Amino acid sequence: MRRILLVIGKPIVKFGEKNVTKKSLVYSIVVAECPDLEVGVQSQLVLDMLNISTGISKQHLPDELADQCFKQMPFEEVQANFKDIKEKVDERLMGQKFREFTTRRVDERAQKQHETPEIIKALAPGHKGASIVMDWNKRAFEGYYPAGHPTKSTSMSWEEGNPNRTMLACLSFVVQYLWHNHHMKGRVPRLAGRV
Repeated sequence: MRRILLVIGKPIVKFGEKNVTKKSLVYSIVVAECPDLEVGVQSQLVLDMLNISTGISKQHLPDELADQCFKQMPFEEVQANFKDIKEKVDERLMGQKFREFTTRRVDERAQKQHETPEIIKALAPGHKGASIVMDWNKRAFEGYYPAGHPTKSTSMSWEEGNPNRTMLACLSFVVQYLWHNHHMKGRVPRLAGRV
């Protein structure tokens, strides 16, 4: 957590302690990532994250907060020191998003796909079944990839005034999901009989 604060250039803010402990580090990250919240709300977030009232400490920050921290850090730093953690956080966040959109009916998706501009559809890999759908009603982009990991689809909705959830950021998230799966599946012909 000290390294995260160092990389994003935010100071350590003590949480009513003489020495810097885990509470102060978590509080510093909350203050850095949620500066608009009132101090009482920030403090309650820290107590909730660490389960101070029950005396049981969680071993990690909430996935959403960890994801925001990783986005603030340079890509090389994340890849060198936090790659495994980032992949687990991404997997849990994607799983959460997938569950939100698993109820969409096939005919509904076909209609939305028909309404999606061709220039956006062209961003998907050329693999059969891989597609991008733009849903104006939900203000979201959805990506479908057969046998995708961890599930076969993802989505992200954009929000007005949220710089982390712009339309471009959401489209980029979905396109990265599709191409990441395309790359993971090794969609290149294998040489027969070669070791």
